[in-house]
Amino acid sequence: MTDPILFVVGAAEAALVTAAVVGRAAARGDAVVAVDLAAWQGPLDVWLGLEHLPGVRWDAFVGAEGALDGDALVSRLPAAGGVAVLSHPRGLPAPIEPPLAGEVLAAVRGRPAVVVVRAGDPSWLTPLRAPDDPVAIVTSDRVPELTAAYAAGAAAPGAVLLTVPTAGDADPEWEEELAVFEEVVVRRADWRSVQRGRIPGDGRRSRLGRAADGLLDLLDGAGRQAA
Repeated sequence: MTDPILFVVGAAEAALVTAAVVGRAAARGDAVVAVDLAAWQGPLDVWLGLEHLPGVRWDAFVGAEGALDGDALVSRLPAAGGVAVLSHPRGLPAPIEPPLAGEVLAAVRGRPAVVVVRAGDPSWLTPLRAPDDPVAIVTSDRVPELTAAYAAGAAAPGAVLLTVPTAGDADPEWEEELAVFEEVVVRRADWRSVQRGRIPGDGRRSRLGRAADGLLDLLDGAGRQAA
């Protein structure tokens, strides 16, 4: 039995959803570990407003040898408000590969914390994901991006889809085939929160926050099923 981890796949909107999930989990009193595997989408500590804090980033683990201890690892990360984040450094991302990412996830899995992973490359889900780990694919409702989401879904059977409405027309055939879990309305206030160093989706009426709550319910359900 393994404690499930939530993987979130997608581009900028996925980073917003990841940050909102982290914030909502912390707000309900959970310890949270956020892991950044999206090397070229902006460091996750920036999305969480933690980039100013001291602590290690991915570059500290490249070339490291020996087993990783989860408690020791988390204690070295930038952390505030119950949230610890393993992020890429600013500048060039650290050259991590799936084996190193797998070691880190194995070390933090099973700790008394909600673990949320922003996954950049869907092909990494195959070696990293355990059978009970939920996956959320976040995309706009434009047909080219839905096509990419369909490919990501093929790499992650059982994944749920969150769509962000755009000014364009959605293609109902794609959305029906991909089984939309939630329609996420991202507002300017959510982007402003990130720009001001705050976690987005914290408002009581936030649609982004409600979508994050839904994903936490999905993760909680996976944990009960695994138990």
